[in-house]
Amino acid sequence: MADSAWIEAMQEELHQFDRLQVWELVDKHFWTRTNQARGYGKTKGMKSKYLVDPDLQTKFYRLWKALFGLKQAPRAWYDELSKFLISKGFSKGLQIHQSPRGIFINQAKYTLEILKKHGMEKGQSIGTPMATKPKLDADLSGEPVDQTDYRSKIGSLMYLTSSRPDIVQAVCYCARYQARPTEKHLKEVKRIFRYLRGTIHMGLWYPKGSGFELTAFSDVDHAGCVDTRKSTSGGIQFLGDKLVSWMSKKQDCTAMSSAEAEYVALSASCAQVMWMRTQLQDYGFNYNKIPLYCDSQSAIAISCTRASLPYHAIHTRKGYKGQKEAKTVKTDKKRKKTSQE
Repeated sequence: MADSAWIEAMQEELHQFDRLQVWELVDKHFWTRTNQARGYGKTKGMKSKYLVDPDLQTKFYRLWKALFGLKQAPRAWYDELSKFLISKGFSKGLQIHQSPRGIFINQAKYTLEILKKHGMEKGQSIGTPMATKPKLDADLSGEPVDQTDYRSKIGSLMYLTSSRPDIVQAVCYCARYQARPTEKHLKEVKRIFRYLRGTIHMGLWYPKGSGFELTAFSDVDHAGCVDTRKSTSGGIQFLGDKLVSWMSKKQDCTAMSSAEAEYVALSASCAQVMWMRTQLQDYGFNYNKIPLYCDSQSAIAISCTRASLPYHAIHTRKGYKGQKEAKTVKTDKKRKKTSQE
């Protein structure tokens, strides 16, 4: 405590408490009267939010806000966040159904809520969330629509992707055009809602007693962005038969070939797998080899060499040599892990 830098840091922290009105100094008789009224007695069973100042034995600090490190801090923060999100129209909506066979997770209630909120609860449903052609573009000559309404729809769909990997790519495509949405973009967003109307009870199924092997799949939509000609990476990771992670993200670089685009996607998937492997080690799960499946033999060949590409996560991850194994899989063999209740 004699270090001047440490004392200065602590003093700054105390100034922050004063500025945020974290506590106030009250008399001892105020504390006694308040807690006796609550039935805590004088000392035994005390549960009040007070701190004692050793230099002022007749004074107490009354806590108005939770502090980091105190037991009530996480709960207080969660309650505050929940109140804020609910006041803004958000809903938690995650439903978990447990049975002797496993666990089923979906957001059926939330799906019905957003369908009603955006006036899409009636009408004919559709079998896919997005059309393959024509692909979306900026549509600079298109008729603009209400930006606030468009963003509200995208926000509702984004929250739903926590249990619906089948709509991730379609939602992410539509989310790119929130700055200037047009009738064309709105039509594609409404298509996603029509798809949800027919798949309300779809979700994730986690069977009991299945294996815990870590497996990954990687794919890419080469030059999928019409405006920038950039590709979109997609990846999913399984623990046994359980889908636990998924992503869809536009690549930072413009790939010169489909093989390069596949390699970049494979690299991103590898990075995710290595991170998951590190986290699972803390729970006692160790993996000697982790298979990564890809439908491009060229990308796998590149991953086995030190090619001069901007992404090298596959073969430059220190300490992971020989712990991943890239394999070829046909596109129609890729597994689907969403389940109908």
